[in-house]
Amino acid sequence: MRRRQLLTAIGGTASLAAVGSVGGATGRGNNRFDARRRYYRSRYGRKANLGPRDDTFPESEPFARVTLGTRDGVDFPDNQVARTIRLWNDSPEARTIGVRIRDEERMRLWQIREYPANGWLEITLNQPTEYDVAVDVEGRFGGETRITEYDCNTATTTIRVEPAGTVRSTTATTRKGCPGAELVETTLTAESGQCGTLEGADVIRENEEVVVDGLVLTPNPCYTARVTGTELKDDVLTVTIGATKSTDAACIQCIGHVPYQSRMRFRNAYPKRVVVDHEVNGRKTRMVDTELE
Repeated sequence: MRRRQLLTAIGGTASLAAVGSVGGATGRGNNRFDARRRYYRSRYGRKANLGPRDDTFPESEPFARVTLGTRDGVDFPDNQVARTIRLWNDSPEARTIGVRIRDEERMRLWQIREYPANGWLEITLNQPTEYDVAVDVEGRFGGETRITEYDCNTATTTIRVEPAGTVRSTTATTRKGCPGAELVETTLTAESGQCGTLEGADVIRENEEVVVDGLVLTPNPCYTARVTGTELKDDVLTVTIGATKSTDAACIQCIGHVPYQSRMRFRNAYPKRVVVDHEVNGRKTRMVDTELE
């Protein structure tokens, strides 16, 4: 028997290690094997009995491990725990199995290798994003599983390649309650006002902060921006930006705008939605109402 093995990692950090410790999102299948047959012909030309068998996950160590990405730069890491995949060859014979893992941007892993009988591969997904995991069995597409939703619980997805070649997936997760977003601190920096009629705001999230960059419209340039209110309710952050006079001295007579940046630091998680209002001299305008991505 000629042993075949191919490992390709594309566009990211992937590492392959030898055996170690162990670690079920329902996959969607489109396999071309007939699971109703009692027998199937293996790639060695023998008939394999597909009668009832124990489908308990093996207690053995994985024959290899693959790690995708690192934990560096993960926001709220205690609330976005790494996910584990166990790709299991539930068969009395060795088989060639391929796995392709793609995130929202690119292919992260493409591996084709021989899996020993009842052997399994452990894959760790360090970066919290959506992954599509496609499995091929002996060169044929077996099914695809989507990995989503990261929180403080430990979740393990087992992708089982059954004796007939069908592919099933299940996810097991702990059930502890996870803390929600908590606003810790709000700061604002404002530049000098200037003549102009521009007004607006943009919202991003970075480094466990929600950042609002904007221009607030004022009666004249001799104003400065300030945060007049923040409210976090039902995972919605509402920020109100106002303005006050920066001097009592005579000011040039023109409508002004003041550039500002407000940063709101969070604990545990980001809010799901952010609303930004400008309110100056009784005039209230909604600038942003957006879901955080």
